[in-house]
Amino acid sequence: MKKAILSTAVVAALFANTALAELNVDAEVALTNDYRFRGISQTDEEAAVQGGMTVGHSTGVYAGVWASSMQSGAELDYFVGYSLDVASVNVDAEYRMYDYTGKYAVDPDYEEWSVTASAMGASVGVIYSDDYSGTGAEYTRYGAAYNLPVGPLVLHAHAGLNDFDETYANLYGEDQYVDYEVAASMNVVDNVSVKVAWVGTDLDKAVVGGQDIAEDALILTVSASL
Repeated sequence: MKKAILSTAVVAALFANTALAELNVDAEVALTNDYRFRGISQTDEEAAVQGGMTVGHSTGVYAGVWASSMQSGAELDYFVGYSLDVASVNVDAEYRMYDYTGKYAVDPDYEEWSVTASAMGASVGVIYSDDYSGTGAEYTRYGAAYNLPVGPLVLHAHAGLNDFDETYANLYGEDQYVDYEVAASMNVVDNVSVKVAWVGTDLDKAVVGGQDIAEDALILTVSASL
């Protein structure tokens, strides 16, 4: 777990000598009927347990960890970023490392860098990796999202274009695809919320081995902030 140790060291260095009053800690646990990562199921359409923690500083620097059960083993994400407001626009730059604990023929651990700009409920962003999922493929994701509060509900929609610089082996000859989500969420009691989402991609079943893991699906997630 050298990567995990390195991430912990980075977080410690970032927040060393920082007054506790300037820190904000957010933690959450969740249960979902299917873990979809950019539209594709990571749990063979089975349920997943997830959770994470983010430590933020008043300067805009933040770092944290997020985890989910997988079809094989677990996914652990370590991230660090910086968020600032420029006029009425929030700009967020982040580095994220994906660590997978299952048994794989090729080590899928990899790193991503992202930049996102948000204003008035809308956001656009770009994510980049030079070695996607350990395959050597160069990957760029262009995404847009919108959140709209309506009474007790928060309506959400997003879409992303996932583009590879070469044919990505896991997609059986495709070098790009689109994922999308339309969702509604609401707090049911204090710190507990429920999210219902329609998630899918434009991939044909044949492209993902004849499975339904990239087909449209209704995803239910219950989460609790700690």
